[in-house]
Amino acid sequence: VLINQEERALFTGPRVYLEVREGDMIEIDSRDPVEPVTVRVVRASPLLKTPLVGQSVTTFGTSEILGWVTLD
Repeated sequence: VLINQEERALFTGPRVYLEVREGDMIEIDSRDPVEPVTVRVVRASPLLKTPLVGQSVTTFGTSEILGWVTLD
C-alpha cells in the first residue's frame, strides 16, 4: 500500500490498518503479484467521506488508486 507514493504497508496478513490524513492518496501496488489482488475498505473513521467503507479496487501488474482521503 502506498500513501502519497510512499510504501506504508505490506499485505502480510488478511488485513492492513492505515493511518491517513485529509488529502492523502491511497494506492495499491500490485506490480509483482502471482494473481489479481482485490482490496476493500472494511472499516473507517466516521469522519472519512472517501474512500467509503465497501469501496474496492482490483489490480494486477500495476498500481491502482483506491482513493483520496476526504473528511466531512
